[in-house]
Amino acid sequence: MRPMKLFDLSVKGVVLRFYLMMAVVALGGFFGQFVLATILGMTVAVSFILGIRIEPAPTKRVARSSTLTPHEKDQRMAA
Repeated sequence: MRPMKLFDLSVKGVVLRFYLMMAVVALGGFFGQFVLATILGMTVAVSFILGIRIEPAPTKRVARSSTLTPHEKDQRMAA
């Protein structure tokens, strides 16, 4: 699950989400989907009011040995 942080959104992010909300509501109203426009617009509005920032999922790194011992090389060649 990706970690979310509340009240950690930049001003640029708030402004962009505001315009996204306005676009969603305007397009929904234009197509006559008032309930859908309300639900999606309210979701985006709550996300920028609370300043929710979703961080990318942390990547898991696997430690790998780049050098093989002669014994390991022989085992791989035999397999």
